[in-house]
Amino acid sequence: MEENFGNLNIDDDEEVLVRFAEEDEDVIEDYSWCLVGGTLAGISITDIGEKRILFRFYNQIDFKTVVEGMAWFFNRHLIIFHKMERGEDPL
Repeated sequence: MEENFGNLNIDDDEEVLVRFAEEDEDVIEDYSWCLVGGTLAGISITDIGEKRILFRFYNQIDFKTVVEGMAWFFNRHLIIFHKMERGEDPL
């Protein structure tokens, strides 16, 4: 699972294009199981080892939305968040 998160960053400056069909194929988009989101100031996601991932938010509103929102899952595994305190070891 750690390999899937390795230094994943989402910033407003980044653009990612994923194309699954040939350029000249007619594609009917089905967004019924999709979510679209964004952050005000971005997020960085870093694998810090020992099955720990560091999610760093750059805006208090984004952070609050995640903390107060519903549970997060990745590959059917519940992601448990812990709010870091100053000087605390993340491991």
